[in-house]
Amino acid sequence: MPDHPESTRRHARLIVRDSLAYLPAAVVPALLALVGSAVFTRLFPPASYGVFQLMGAITGPILSITAQPAAQVANRYRAEFDIGDRLDQYRQAVSWFTVVTVGAMVVLAVLALLLWPLVHSRSVSELVLSGALAGLLASLVYNILTPALMASIQVRSFRAVTIASEALALVLPVLLVVGLGHNVAWLLWGNALAVIAVLPWLVRHADVLRRPRRLDREATATVKRFFAYGTPMALWFFGSSMLNTGDRYVIQAFSGAAAVGLYGANYALVKRGLGLLSEPLLNATGPRLLRQWAAGDRTGVRLTMKRITSLYLMLGCAMVGLIAAIGRPLVSLILARAFLPGAAILVPVTAGSVIWGASRIGHKSIEFVEKTHLMVGDVLAAVAVNMALNILLVPRYGYVAAAYNTLAGFFVYTGLIWWQARALIPWDIPWTDFAAYAAAAAATYVVDEWVVLSQPWPTLLVMGVGGLVSVGLFASFVWIWFRIRRQNPLDWLTN
Repeated sequence: MPDHPESTRRHARLIVRDSLAYLPAAVVPALLALVGSAVFTRLFPPASYGVFQLMGAITGPILSITAQPAAQVANRYRAEFDIGDRLDQYRQAVSWFTVVTVGAMVVLAVLALLLWPLVHSRSVSELVLSGALAGLLASLVYNILTPALMASIQVRSFRAVTIASEALALVLPVLLVVGLGHNVAWLLWGNALAVIAVLPWLVRHADVLRRPRRLDREATATVKRFFAYGTPMALWFFGSSMLNTGDRYVIQAFSGAAAVGLYGANYALVKRGLGLLSEPLLNATGPRLLRQWAAGDRTGVRLTMKRITSLYLMLGCAMVGLIAAIGRPLVSLILARAFLPGAAILVPVTAGSVIWGASRIGHKSIEFVEKTHLMVGDVLAAVAVNMALNILLVPRYGYVAAAYNTLAGFFVYTGLIWWQARALIPWDIPWTDFAAYAAAAAATYVVDEWVVLSQPWPTLLVMGVGGLVSVGLFASFVWIWFRIRRQNPLDWLTN
């Protein structure tokens, strides 16, 4: 494979630079979410909090199906139409998708509210349902426009809108609960109002929505192309949402809302923690790879993907070791005592999330050549494996089995992506380095367990010392590994 070192180094440096710029948009919301988890799990018992988690598990897949055709089009084609000086055509196509999608969802939301009294659900009142639907409609527009910000590499604007919405999502639910009563519906309504509040600013800065006009022949061809790309992505995001949330349905069926609350609160804690490392890198990687692809640098794209995959796996394995070391003390500190048993899922959920994040880099190979139907088949196969394992194992082993089943589903999807990419733009996973990173994470946990976690220290001291030992040992092991290979630890970027 011919080497394009200058192109690869430049794009890798840009990705790292953008990742650091995106970092506050991950750190601040994660900290706010931790505060929210600490507050809300103390305001509501697991059974009530489980209703909040369950509504998220229901609206999440619906949001994925409806928002992602336009969102993925906005993200995928911005670079191509920008380079080709056809941004007006791009904006018209995205606007057309957005208007149709939001209009259809408004009609469905009204029908749901009118028909819901016939269901007579005790746990999900009309107030709960209306809050969930309001959040769904607001998030629909939000999820379409934020990829447009990333595609145009407006890092500051993305950072501002993300932090503002997350801050409001903490403050508004608390104000509603304090002012209007102890009802879990106010968590949903607070989240909805938080998104609604930032939408005017987001619409202006994304600069992608226009009043749809009558399409000429060229614009019609563009919309058809976007539709062919975006429609399969709706099914893909539905499948990915089911991989991340579908186990809640099985847990609810066999173990009840309290188990959903335990599982969901701890799962959210992991996702937020891992997002501190993964989301800035993944947000920065996509737009840069798409611009490299639009410029015709095929070989450079492959090399850049390999380098960023190596960096991501290094950070991900470090996070797995850290969560294994300090996860339980972290849960006892942040969540209410009643949620502590759910800490048993932390390690498998973290490992699965790392594998899933790596696949999001690898499946760019399929997105580049616009064969998104392959991704749909892969994710649906992973969902089938995951749900079959859940139905088989959750009734006997409880929600802990669901965490390991999710890990298995992520492995299935990632393996299929890697196999299919071989015939497109091969996704070169640095297997030897990955094994070294995983071994380093395991070693740091063993040492932490022996030296720190076995001590009868206060929780904060265990977390602080355990975290420092975990990070320090992992960094040392990785450094030794690179020196054994006679490489600089930053070779993925500099050579």
